[in-house]
Amino acid sequence: MKEDRAAKTYRVLFRTVPPVEEAKLKGALPVLVPEPIAQQTPERVVHRRADTTRHRRILAAEVVRVDGDRAEIRVTAEAGTYIKEWVHGDRGRTSPSLAERLGVACEVIELDVLDVLDDR
Repeated sequence: MKEDRAAKTYRVLFRTVPPVEEAKLKGALPVLVPEPIAQQTPERVVHRRADTTRHRRILAAEVVRVDGDRAEIRVTAEAGTYIKEWVHGDRGRTSPSLAERLGVACEVIELDVLDVLDDR
């Protein structure tokens, strides 16, 4: 059965241009966790969905590893959060974003759901 309102935990592998030091990434994540995120409907789906703004939160985020221009993080977010857009910013349609906080371009390479959190 689909849990529409369940938070999810993700593994995100992404590339940064230019490469970012692990310390900088570790410093950015705690700042983003409590902040509300404003997300307009992503460019990749706006042709089939209404262009609205939703407000979501990242509940937890941690750095798994950084290797050159690639980084892996584990993120837990409220249901309905556009994770890829939170990472790359979607040309300013998601704010704050990880790319915005780091001041570099970010490109998601892999996104995997690790867990669906049951709030019952």
